[in-house]
Amino acid sequence: MSTAPAIVLTGYLAIAAVIDIAKKKLPVVFLVLGVIPAGYGIVSAVLCADTGDIRTVLLAHAIGTAIGLSFLIICLITRDKLGKADAILFTVCGATTGYETLITLIMSAFLLSAVYAVAMLAVGKMNRKSSFAFAPFIMLGYIMTEVLIHGI
Repeated sequence: MSTAPAIVLTGYLAIAAVIDIAKKKLPVVFLVLGVIPAGYGIVSAVLCADTGDIRTVLLAHAIGTAIGLSFLIICLITRDKLGKADAILFTVCGATTGYETLITLIMSAFLLSAVYAVAMLAVGKMNRKSSFAFAPFIMLGYIMTEVLIHGI
């Protein structure tokens, strides 16, 4: 992915992280605005692709979107232990970056949140039933993915 869509997505995720920390809920209007980085990422990827690769690029972004949407099913199964807003953020990331980056982002976000949760449990600031904002970990996972994989 080129740098400009990465910057737009990082900004969107940073705003999501701040709102999630402050309010523990992301407004629907903000989530709908996720079409901006998603659309920009798809258009940018298509314009940067070789003529023969356009179908491959579109397929990668469609699979990324589908993986993100599958987290909505997880929300239903777990009765919102993973929030719907987080699933929508994964969908935006998948649509913007494609499935390869999304898979690494998801693993990074869950790993970072697990380290945070263990640390908070160890110092007694949380218990097993506690919840916390997950959007910051999605943002950090995305930044970590971009730095480690794409060297940005």
